[in-house]
Amino acid sequence: MDNIFFLKNNKFIFLKEIFSILNINQKFINKKIVGVNTLKDATKNQITFFNNIIYEKDAKNTKAGFCITSDKYKKYLNLNTFAIISKNPLIDFYKTVSFFYPDSTVDNEKINVIKNINKLSKKNIFVGKNSLIDQSSVIGKNTKIGNNVIIKSNVHIGKKCIIGSNVIIENALLGDNVIVK
Repeated sequence: MDNIFFLKNNKFIFLKEIFSILNINQKFINKKIVGVNTLKDATKNQITFFNNIIYEKDAKNTKAGFCITSDKYKKYLNLNTFAIISKNPLIDFYKTVSFFYPDSTVDNEKINVIKNINKLSKKNIFVGKNSLIDQSSVIGKNTKIGNNVIIKSNVHIGKKCIIGSNVIIENALLGDNVIVK
């Protein structure tokens, strides 16, 4: 996964280290895991998680080498995916993500506000009163931003979006024609 939001601190982790971090006692083969990803996009050297039957199709088709899941859902996984049984797959996945991306768990309150709002108006971007936009953000043409909005670091907003008043966005990737209220 090419992460546009956080720097990757560790290149890999061994499966036995994940078991140690998650406090899981399970038989395993000691393999190297190079990153985290979604069920749909994970590769054989990545880890993902599965904890909702809505994603059954993705679980059956995943190319992930490893998946944190519950005993209840392991039967839905691709047979080539090593199931890591957890009582709380989502929380254990977050623990794994924080190993690779420790900054992902830190709320950054610092906003380097865009000094020249006129550069946004050239792209037909409307910004309401009392809104703060971090200079690292990327905002597409013809987007409307309401009053009292805070757009923090690492935000990419597509074209023709509407961001309602009193919204805070951080570390987000929004496509075109998205409405956030």
